[in-house]
Amino acid sequence: MVSRLRPLEVNMVFEDRSYKLGDVIDIDLELSARRDVVIREGRVDLTCQEDYEQTVTIPVTRSGSGPGPGSPAITVTGNKQATSNHNESYPHSSDVFLSETRLRSGATSSHNVKLEIGPDLPRHISDPTCSVRQVSWSLVATFDVAQTRDVAESQPIKVAFV
Repeated sequence: MVSRLRPLEVNMVFEDRSYKLGDVIDIDLELSARRDVVIREGRVDLTCQEDYEQTVTIPVTRSGSGPGPGSPAITVTGNKQATSNHNESYPHSSDVFLSETRLRSGATSSHNVKLEIGPDLPRHISDPTCSVRQVSWSLVATFDVAQTRDVAESQPIKVAFV
């Protein structure tokens, strides 16, 4: 039987401050089972969301005939700039801290996760074709629970990279 209620309640607590690349985020997670569950995997991701504009150069070739009958074909080659907007979200840093764990209905389970923020800048910051408008971060705890949908808890977090 698949229940519409979340099989787990997740409480995620961490210090509300600005972190830097290379820092460690100390996260306390408390899981409360609403029914008997098997958690295949529990993970925490530091998710980076970038809103950026990308400009690329596209080669353009135009062909046509000359001004009069019997004139040779003319080929004009050049470049044009194309700009597109993107909004991309991806895990920047991750930690799997739980696997194949069974919780009985009403049980709670506490976990302390120390997530190290990787040293890499967001993907498009150093791309010369991109103009990054905004970067936002969030901590996402995701649980793969057998025989039901995944359970996730997300909270915004401040990460400075400059």
